[in-house]
Amino acid sequence: MKLSLILETAQSQLDKVSDVEGINVDDLKNLLKTYGGKNWKWLLNQVYNNIVSLDKEDLAEVQTLIQTFEKIKKNLEFKDINQFKSIGILQKTVDKFMETQTVESQADIEKYPNTQTIKTVGPYSIIKTSNPEAVAEIGVGTKWCTRKGYNPCQASRYINKFDHIYIMLKDYKPILQWDPKFNEIKDAQNIAADKSKTVTDPRIYDIIDINNDPQALLNYLKNVPSSKNTEEFKEKVFDEMIPETFEFSHTSTIFKFISENGNKKIRDKYEQYLLNKIKESTNEEEFIERYAVARGYWLFLNKSQPWFALDRLVNEAADKYPSSHIKYLTKTASLVRDDFLSNVYYWADYFTLPELVEELLEIGYDDSDIKNVLDIPDNEYAEMLENIF
Repeated sequence: MKLSLILETAQSQLDKVSDVEGINVDDLKNLLKTYGGKNWKWLLNQVYNNIVSLDKEDLAEVQTLIQTFEKIKKNLEFKDINQFKSIGILQKTVDKFMETQTVESQADIEKYPNTQTIKTVGPYSIIKTSNPEAVAEIGVGTKWCTRKGYNPCQASRYINKFDHIYIMLKDYKPILQWDPKFNEIKDAQNIAADKSKTVTDPRIYDIIDINNDPQALLNYLKNVPSSKNTEEFKEKVFDEMIPETFEFSHTSTIFKFISENGNKKIRDKYEQYLLNKIKESTNEEEFIERYAVARGYWLFLNKSQPWFALDRLVNEAADKYPSSHIKYLTKTASLVRDDFLSNVYYWADYFTLPELVEELLEIGYDDSDIKNVLDIPDNEYAEMLENIF
């Protein structure tokens, strides 16, 4: 009688879920067996009570939880999954046990090859590892897909993709994980750091090689919440990056850093630095290069108003370097190509219209783009091109 009642209840739940979700009963049953295995009826009950959806990502999470429970149930007080009325209660029970299985000392970490502690501040430590086993074991107790017990564990895939990853521990418990480029920083609940309430040591940024990996720096600043510490860090970064301004491989990164993260103090300081360097130029080539960076910076920020202090320096240098305007144009365009044409009106003071068109063609802009931006009538533009070529 009891068995038939259970079977009747399961069938009744299948029928109702099938009707609500618009899925064939047999297909629903097969789906639940795929993710719930022998515990599919328990999973059905969770779906029936709107605790779990039929979304495959949700089901995959539940599958991992069920599989972890099956592995550790011999160590638990309740060993039958049906004794857990909801997935929430099961999750708490599993998490509580798994927390006891995490690393507890420096020796636990250092036993893994290619794994090292690179920074320690009070209770915090930062681990750098290229060992998938270490990633999986250290991540136990978190919601990361790289943790041991997650099905399928993604530790090897992440190491293959990034070579190594970083994990921050607090009292040897994992609280943050990120890749070398700081594309994302996730807390133990797998929530992005900029939305997380996790308290972390702000000096995490000390491990970034500012000059050799500027993209990691930009990603880091996007992915951490703003605070007094990060504002101080930005000023420190700015001071370190300034000397790289005229290394053209770094110039666009500096522009991007200032446009995305620069407060007024940083922007004012940088603009004054550029003006001072232009004033200190000792020859035409140096003057052109420094001017191009300054003009490129202004265009990068999409400043619509003139930069009078910069224009004044150019005018003052006109007699000293009379043939330089074409070179300014070319150098600036090479720095900020994407933004250049939309700001090309600036150069109209230094060229006749045919001269400007010829220079832009020489730099490599498409003739139709030039015509549209400069708003030149068709017949006039055709005549201009005929004279140029």
